[in-house]
Amino acid sequence: MEFTLSALVWAFVYSVPLGAAFAVMYEPVRLLHLCGFRSKLCYFVCDVLFMLLCGIITYLFSIVMLEGRVRFFVIVGEIVGFCVFACIFRPLLNKIYTPLIKLFEKIFENLLKLCRKVMYNVLCDISLVYRKLFSLLKRHRVDINEKKTGHKRREKRGGKFRADRRNKTQKEEKK
Repeated sequence: MEFTLSALVWAFVYSVPLGAAFAVMYEPVRLLHLCGFRSKLCYFVCDVLFMLLCGIITYLFSIVMLEGRVRFFVIVGEIVGFCVFACIFRPLLNKIYTPLIKLFEKIFENLLKLCRKVMYNVLCDISLVYRKLFSLLKRHRVDINEKKTGHKRREKRGGKFRADRRNKTQKEEKK
């Protein structure tokens, strides 16, 4: 089916706001990049996902307007809409983003400092509990073994027997 000139013009006219909508959809991605996600992998993944979404939306738009035929002027209209939005509204959005990003960076820094202090204190407490538990188990380890086996363990260490040394120290403590 052939399209009339007016149908093609209306497809172009409607594609301009669609391009502006794409620019609005790209703003969160741009905000992520401004906030510090600047690795090449992050750019690549975000841009590929954005382009896939735009391609799907453009195809659906062309199904509605042009029976599934993606025409060059539809893509040009989307690019025009994207550029118009970028030229007019991005400077305004940058004035909003910059203070917000600085505010969130300060909040994030303070939260990071707080988390470091909390983690340091928790690790110190865990270390203290571990040392106390280890020393307690070390003191009572031989007694537990003796109760289980019913006789004193004799293990050679450095040419002397532990049980003999232990008996000597117990006799000295009783005196």
